Amino acid sequence: MLSGPMTQDNFLKEIEYIFESLFADKKLPEEVKNQYIKFCSELPVDGPQVDMNMIVKHRLDVEAIEFYLRIKFRNNVLTKKIHAVLYLVEVRGEFFDEFHVEKNSLISGFFSLVFYTVRSIYKFFKGKIQVKFYGII
Repeated sequence: MLSGPMTQDNFLKEIEYIFESLFADKKLPEEVKNQYIKFCSELPVDGPQVDMNMIVKHRLDVEAIEFYLRIKFRNNVLTKKIHAVLYLVEVRGEFFDEFHVEKNSLISGFFSLVFYTVRSIYKFFKGKIQVKFYGII
């Protein structure tokens, strides 16, 4: 259930929260904000509706919720919005290090794989709990 109509102010709060969740130590460029608002204004409403206001208001784990929804409901608006944020920032030079990691060690690669597998399982169940508890869809 949605908690009200989406406005530019809502979209601005969304991008600020999503960006902070994904890139805590970086500053959100003004151009990315404007492009995100334009994207959301033109985004067709199809698939399960996600209560973004609830996510932002309660400062829920947007990454966990998106991961759960992506597995359960492929065509959801939150996945589209996170993909848009990632697309808008990955082409910017100041975010190069966030997307390009070069490690040559087999051992560090193995431990990274194990860590991110466990993290993904945790995020899935955390997202599921938050979606059900807060009625996100």
